[in-house]
Amino acid sequence: MSGVADETHDVSHGFAQAEKALQAAGRRGEPVLWYGEIALELVLGEVTPEARQAFLARVFRGVPETALPRWVEVLRVYYAHDGALQQAADALFMHKNTLGGRLDRLQALTGLNPRSRADGMLFQLAVEFLSRP
Repeated sequence: MSGVADETHDVSHGFAQAEKALQAAGRRGEPVLWYGEIALELVLGEVTPEARQAFLARVFRGVPETALPRWVEVLRVYYAHDGALQQAADALFMHKNTLGGRLDRLQALTGLNPRSRADGMLFQLAVEFLSRP
C-alpha cells in the first residue's frame, strides 16, 4: 500500500508505489505491505537485467550452470538460519560437516567465502536475484 495522495498528480506515483508494495508482499507471502516497509525490494527492482546477469556471473563464476539450483538452495537455507551451521544442516537433512564442506567447496569454486560478512552479502543478493522472476 502507498500513502495518502494530497494532489491529483500524486495518484499515479502512489499507484506505482502500491504496485511495488504488492509485488513485495507476494514474494514475502504477506497479504499486504506498506510502501514504507519495503527497502531491499526497491533497490533490487531498479537493477537492469544486464547488470543482474553480470552480477550473477561474477558471484557464481566457476559454478556449473547445472549445479546452480543446488547451490542456491544450500545458500538460501544457510542464510535463512543466519549462518547457524547445525540448524541449516538439519533443515537440509545433512550432517553439519557435510554442509561445512559444501560451503568450503563453493568458496573454492568462486573465490568468495559464503561464511564471511562481505562475501556472504554478495551471495545473499545473488540468491535474492535468482528468486525473482
